[in-house]
Amino acid sequence: MTKIISLILLFALSLVFNHPVYLLFLLGFTLLIGYKSQSLENIWHIRVLLICLGIMCPVLWAFFIKGETVLWRYSFLAVSKESIFYGLGMSFRLIMMIISGMIFISCANVEEFTWGLNKLGLPFRI
Repeated sequence: MTKIISLILLFALSLVFNHPVYLLFLLGFTLLIGYKSQSLENIWHIRVLLICLGIMCPVLWAFFIKGETVLWRYSFLAVSKESIFYGLGMSFRLIMMIISGMIFISCANVEEFTWGLNKLGLPFRI
């Protein structure tokens, strides 16, 4: 039950903040948990996915979010400082959620997960 509740709390904590500095701190905390749980090897296996998310989220969000401080403009496309910060925050948020899930998968087996869900009151069929 503790692992399931910890996973839910890490997910919820990643949704609380939008600023990239706070999310980077939480990402570092999540990586520390991964180090302590000896799950970094499994996280290393998905490094390409994490790098792609870390690059593509700020690039894509930079074009879709409007901000006041425009850094670059070409025709109808504009990139602002606020949109870059938002994109960085979203990439840190997604990376943190994926790493939290990988830590959970690395530390809990199916029997523990099923038993924990039953202890939380969910029926076996769910």
